[in-house]
Amino acid sequence: MNDIKLKREDVEDLTLLLAYLQSWKEPSLDENGEKVDMHVTWIGYNFDILDRLTEKELIDSKRGRKLLYLTKKGVEKAKKVARKYHI
Repeated sequence: MNDIKLKREDVEDLTLLLAYLQSWKEPSLDENGEKVDMHVTWIGYNFDILDRLTEKELIDSKRGRKLLYLTKKGVEKAKKVARKYHI
């Protein structure tokens, strides 16, 4: 059997992509008080990876919450990863 070795960045990208693919849109307010649709999904991923995605401002994930929110930057990156893998 072939061993697949993934880089840390690959794991982060694929986790972000899965979160995006499983997300739904909920109305919310942005930092300027404007109405926007936020991509939301259930937290079901490794917390170390979620912490790194949060540090990169790709998601908003607070421990203790059951949901995570993809930032605009996170949605754009997830779409880029999807194109990379022809999804």
